[in-house]
Amino acid sequence: MTVEISVPNSLEIPNLIAFTREMENLPVSTHYVIDFQYMNWVPPFGLLYLCNYLRKYRNERGEARFEAINHQSNSYAAHMGFYKAFGLGYGKDPGEASGSARYLGIQFLNFEEIRHDSYREGIVEQDVIDNRAKEMSRLLARSSEGPLVETLSYCFREIIRNALEHSEDERVGFCAQYWPSRNEAEVAIMDSGIGVSQSLRRNRNLIINCDKDALQHSLLPGISGRMYRGKQSNPYNFWENSGYGLYMTSKLCGNGGSFFISSGESGLLLEGGIKTYFGLFHHGTILRLKLDTSKLIPLSNALKAYKEEGESIARELKLGGNVSSSKASSMVSSIIKNRKPTST
Repeated sequence: MTVEISVPNSLEIPNLIAFTREMENLPVSTHYVIDFQYMNWVPPFGLLYLCNYLRKYRNERGEARFEAINHQSNSYAAHMGFYKAFGLGYGKDPGEASGSARYLGIQFLNFEEIRHDSYREGIVEQDVIDNRAKEMSRLLARSSEGPLVETLSYCFREIIRNALEHSEDERVGFCAQYWPSRNEAEVAIMDSGIGVSQSLRRNRNLIINCDKDALQHSLLPGISGRMYRGKQSNPYNFWENSGYGLYMTSKLCGNGGSFFISSGESGLLLEGGIKTYFGLFHHGTILRLKLDTSKLIPLSNALKAYKEEGESIARELKLGGNVSSSKASSMVSSIIKNRKPTST
């Protein structure tokens, strides 16, 4: 029996949810036909999420044959490495479209490569990541300096670092695009590791009942699965003593942009001071960062304001005992509604 399914016109989050649910409800077959004729709007997050989902779907169905039709109509997706990323022999390989014209095609960065470069260059792993983050940001922005390069570098660095530290995966995937005429940049970063919930459950001070709870906790400053109240810290381990990466990144995206994170069975969107939850499943953690480039200010100014707020919240959390899901939800709501810093 042949089963056919059409990819939606737009790969925005609601359409991805509908499409993947439809895929999960397909009857078992030995032959699947995926029709790409309607696929038109393919932002970085949609490309990265869908290629990962289709690759996983194929692997789970063993000997079943998969066929793609009408995929030649979307040259952008082919150029970005989308088709070959999930196993279709068409278009560029992941990493081949390494970055020009203000985009970064689908690429995968192996953590073993970071460790190797750290040893070879005689520098710590976070410095290797910092160098990679700057390189990617300059390619995307087509500039060597400025608020956009600074902000992108910070976001790339913190999320790749977070994945290496917490995910227990061996690589991280990313895809990005900058549209100067729209004053918009979008970055998608993904791992297929243990996920936020399992990582944060190491912290005995957190009350986490589900993936939704875990996402809320992950955005609070000072919250970590590796460092928590009652655990002896290593003052020389910079990563162990962190816990501000996702908080800072979400704040940087809040000034006219948006922040989305999905892990396990839940997704959380922060946009316009509002939290919205989605049932987008991802084995591991995937993020979408949208920046309004017209509202970016020097990174040092933004981080100073957010750091002061974050440290105040972290002190409150430390004094308040175990952090419940309702407390985490309330605090995240308060954080995203706070006034944004300005350049003055």
